Amino acid sequence: WASHDRVKDALLAIARHQHQSGLVDPEVQQALGVLFYTNGEFEHAKDCFEAALGVKPNVSDKSTKT
Repeated sequence: WASHDRVKDALLAIARHQHQSGLVDPEVQQALGVLFYTNGEFEHAKDCFEAALGVKPNVSDKSTKT
């Protein structure tokens, strides 16, 4: 869990820095959502997933259309 916490802290620092610049990276939010979810922090996970979808509504779309 120590590695889990280090990764979560690093991603939170990135997200906070981006937020101060007016940016939201959907991939950072999605990664945070997964980390929060695996830790049972479902409300935080939901917030992160919603933030990711708010920026890129089809973030989970794995299609290869060009």
